[in-house]
Amino acid sequence: MQFGSRRDLRATLLSAVVTLLAAVPLQFVFRSWEWMIGVLAVVLAMTATALALRALRTPQLTGTLGMIAVYLLCLTSLFARDHAWFGFLPSPATLVRFSSLLREAGIAARDTGIPVGDDPSLHFLAALGVGGVLLAIDIAVVVAGWTLIAGVPMAAVHAVVIGSDHEVAEVVSFVCAALAFLWLLAADNTDRIRRYGRSYPSGDADADTWTPSPLAAAARRMAAAGVAVAVVLPIGVPSLGDGLVDHVDLTRGSQGGSDSRRAGTGTVNLFSFLSGTLRQSGEFPMVDVNTNDPEPHYLRFGVADEVTPDGFVSRAPAQRRPLAEMAAQPVFAPGISGQRFTAEITVRTFSERLLPIFLQPAEINGERGPWIWDGETSVVYSLRSAAAGNRYRLTYTRFDYTPAALRNAASLPTTHPEVQRFTKVPDVPEVRQRAADLVRGKPTQYDRVMALFGFFSPANGFRYDRYTRQGNSGSAMVNFITTGRTGYCEQYAAALAWLVRAAGIPARVAFGFTRGDKRTGNTYTVSNLNLHAWTEVYFEGYGWVPFDATPPTSVTGAVYPGWAPASTPAPDEGAVPQPAASGGGGPDPSTGNGTPTAPPPAAGGPGAGGADAAARWPFVLATALLIVLLLLSLPRLHRDLLRRGRRPRATLAGLRAPRRAAHEAWEEMLDLLIDYRVPADTAGSTLSCRAIGERLVRGGTLAPAATAGVLTLARAEERAAYARFPVTDADLATALLQLRTGLRERSTRRTRMLAALVPPSVLARWKSALLRRS
Repeated sequence: MQFGSRRDLRATLLSAVVTLLAAVPLQFVFRSWEWMIGVLAVVLAMTATALALRALRTPQLTGTLGMIAVYLLCLTSLFARDHAWFGFLPSPATLVRFSSLLREAGIAARDTGIPVGDDPSLHFLAALGVGGVLLAIDIAVVVAGWTLIAGVPMAAVHAVVIGSDHEVAEVVSFVCAALAFLWLLAADNTDRIRRYGRSYPSGDADADTWTPSPLAAAARRMAAAGVAVAVVLPIGVPSLGDGLVDHVDLTRGSQGGSDSRRAGTGTVNLFSFLSGTLRQSGEFPMVDVNTNDPEPHYLRFGVADEVTPDGFVSRAPAQRRPLAEMAAQPVFAPGISGQRFTAEITVRTFSERLLPIFLQPAEINGERGPWIWDGETSVVYSLRSAAAGNRYRLTYTRFDYTPAALRNAASLPTTHPEVQRFTKVPDVPEVRQRAADLVRGKPTQYDRVMALFGFFSPANGFRYDRYTRQGNSGSAMVNFITTGRTGYCEQYAAALAWLVRAAGIPARVAFGFTRGDKRTGNTYTVSNLNLHAWTEVYFEGYGWVPFDATPPTSVTGAVYPGWAPASTPAPDEGAVPQPAASGGGGPDPSTGNGTPTAPPPAAGGPGAGGADAAARWPFVLATALLIVLLLLSLPRLHRDLLRRGRRPRATLAGLRAPRRAAHEAWEEMLDLLIDYRVPADTAGSTLSCRAIGERLVRGGTLAPAATAGVLTLARAEERAAYARFPVTDADLATALLQLRTGLRERSTRRTRMLAALVPPSVLARWKSALLRRS
């Protein structure tokens, strides 16, 4: 067995190249190329380590172990530097940090729209995944020689990319993965052919050794043609119509509940999307709006109108109408009239399957892709197209309500369809009682809504903050309206909608953008920091009317019309909110898990559960180290078991089972030659036992003391293999001891250490077993 061969070095480098080639299409999943920095650092460090170790002619498994070590060190230094020893050595806190990053990445990948932003947890997931793919490919190609299995990790990368909304993502990902896999197969088969020696084209004895053959050129052309056919052929295959696809998508989305991460439109959980996008580092424009409306309300794209114990969720659209059937909601109440305006909307980076529009739309022109109108929620959605890149003209009606007009709205009977559908909430006694206390004595529906709306005034202790203050009631809603009273727009929107429903009035949560602070003439540019949520309340004859309960001084571009004026700030409203204290766990009022909580308390405080974890980490570390040591000792243990099983057993009459003893002693001798790096041409598998013995003696590989032992072992094996009667009086145990001593005397310290700790003969035996099973 040869170590450090050119084949291993070529295969190591090629594994890194094809890994990067297969990983490049991940760009369709991310908004920028920043994710590639960590991926390149991990791949280059792992590859350099493997090349260095294998160039030094260490066993192949040593290179793999080195890659794993550098893999962990890179991930630690890049993503958990503040939780590591000396900034790069993994510690128990590093594992906790990795676990936290994986949990955050899972939430972001599940709840955030594609393309995702520059979230450190997703960058960690990319580096972790691509590094794992490189490790799997390296083990399959270099260590096991099992090139076919290397396609599996590439397929895993392809499966991630096809979740993107980009139409070309699947094609690019498939082409990259296919070319990478074919490259591996071609290199592997080239190495197999080169093992047979020099090749010459027929009739040209002076040709260069590695001149490309016509067969190789034909193979390359066939591979390129195969990839092209695989890409083009599915275009002509008949597919199912949109009707069946739409039906399946809507059925899946109609399940609702807190676990419904995607509505029937294919959009993400809107609460999680809003909170995740607001938390992204930096500001980037999402939508441009040019309108002749001097005072436009919020740009709107989604609704959450079902309530579960975990909060509000979006349901599947109830209507599927073409945009041509769009019409502004009629207003039947006297004295209310609306004005017609137009807006040119350009969607830049908002990549959800929802079109941003104003409430009460009448007509849309110029949009790209199949878009569907849901008149019940006033939402325009698509089953497959993303909003980014669309530019369209919207005609809409803006109604200005007055408190006097809304007070004239008729009270809704309990049998009213809107009451039946949009007043359902989980029975939380504290919330129900709070709503009843606030609306007691209010004569009209508008007065009851305003009593609930005014409850969220800063004068009552409500503050705007990205961190929520949690309590110990076991209910996020109870915590927010009683002791917490700290949160941002989605908490206020969900809490007001919940209280309004608890008072028997239909309500829902709407999502969109404020007007922001970037205006040039009649053009508004709204960014990720202008994402917003508010409450809409149903009034008979007026339809859905917006109310924004979020504290006014904390939202840029907020709109507070005359029927829902901004609440009076508290004396200290202008002060910077202090970090909220952390208490017991529990979901936020909106989604249950989409909002960040304040940093955890110090050990020994109310949340001192971390102290138990800190006390357990020495045991966890000791267990992990023990497992690692056991894994590293497996080659040595295997070698010892083989040696003991082959130990010659002698009696007074001579060897017991002499033929078997000779064969086992000879196998032990061959393993010793592999362990101590004796060249393969000295002890090759095609040589006879006598020839091997003579070459070892003449070649000077052994110390003089081992010469007699080698000749004894060779004579015993020759007699056992070819003679009628084997040798019965040879001292095979002493001969093996002499051979081992002679090999150690002529070996370097490094070779002796490897033979003792990671015997190459065992690694070769494991590799052969893998190849036989394949």
